[in-house]
Amino acid sequence: MSHFYSKLLKTARRKDELLRSRYSVTDQEINLAEQVDNDKFLEWVLKNYKKKLIQLPEDGARLRDQLAWFSRMKKRPQIWGRLVY
Repeated sequence: MSHFYSKLLKTARRKDELLRSRYSVTDQEINLAEQVDNDKFLEWVLKNYKKKLIQLPEDGARLRDQLAWFSRMKKRPQIWGRLVY
């Protein structure tokens, strides 16, 4: 195995360990959340799953569509208008 892939594997393991410790989830629950989103919204999905705001895998397809729509719309400033911070 090349150095790049071993480093990538270590990073993925660390991410899973961090999620397990932070949200008290099992590997099966992490896999269910990764089916919805494996990148930006993984932590959000797990947090809301543990709060019982979403049900996995029942809500998975709907969430995947909504997160994809949100990601597309977030890149369009005309959708958000003038936001004052």
